[in-house]
Amino acid sequence: MKFIPIFFLVLFVVFAALQFNDPDPVPWMFAYLSAAFLSYLAFKGKLVNYVAFISAAIYLLAAVYQWPPQYDGVTGNMDADPN
Repeated sequence: MKFIPIFFLVLFVVFAALQFNDPDPVPWMFAYLSAAFLSYLAFKGKLVNYVAFISAAIYLLAAVYQWPPQYDGVTGNMDADPN
């Protein structure tokens, strides 16, 4: 099961690298690289449970904060006028 943390480590580093062309790359790169670091700690077996739970709570709060008030994406109705 050691391949799972390595997979997420590589995935989060790639996601962080892709943020260079974002209008606000620093907070997103920090989020992805901190997740990569937690994956590295999990791979080494040094991730303490309370650190994982606190990190999960922080990521959950950040997701709620970033949630848009109105979703302007795909509605499923292709015939509807977007305006």
